[in-house]
Amino acid sequence: MRSRLEEIAVRVQGPVVADIGTDHGKLPCLLLADPEIRRVIATDISAASLKKCRDLLTTHPRRSDVELKVTDGLQGLDTGQMDTIVISGMGGHRIIGILLRALKEGKTLRRLLLSPQKGEEELRRFLHEKSFMLTADFVVKDEGKFYTVLCAEPGEERYETDNAYRYGQIPLKSRDPVFLERIGKELALQIRVRDQAISDESLREIEERIAQLKEVLGELQD
Repeated sequence: MRSRLEEIAVRVQGPVVADIGTDHGKLPCLLLADPEIRRVIATDISAASLKKCRDLLTTHPRRSDVELKVTDGLQGLDTGQMDTIVISGMGGHRIIGILLRALKEGKTLRRLLLSPQKGEEELRRFLHEKSFMLTADFVVKDEGKFYTVLCAEPGEERYETDNAYRYGQIPLKSRDPVFLERIGKELALQIRVRDQAISDESLREIEERIAQLKEVLGELQD
């Protein structure tokens, strides 16, 4: 089973890739193993994190193919030259902020690979609103944790239910076993949390969440 970063790496397309919020630089190292990728632009808002990336690449035979840049999101970058833009390891709202700023500045966003830590529903809604379609939407289990990976490209698609935004149209249709496991574990967690609810309002919210998860689980198991 591939790790989250490995799943992202194999879905990169084109010779020029940007890794936004690269942190320790593990993804660029994976990408450089592909001879078809000629250039990786690795950025981070933290100079200290980018130094860790630089240190990791010090002995890499293709280190000269990586451009390191301290910047916030896509600021100061020529996205028109990027075939794939990867943003992972941050919340959905943060990713939305980065993309919204780029779109307002008229930047080209050709292909996006996004892996939010949370806020998947809001991110799907944003992408739909901004005329991006998802060509991939799946769950990865990596060291016991579940991660969503979205691949978005300019285009139109229809969402007919709230659950399609909440859990993803593709996972709901594919009935992927990892996605099924994630839903089952989330349901078990919400049931445990329900027993500790301290107010009627929080109890109602938890009950609604449990009902949603049971509905999805029932559809997947039919």
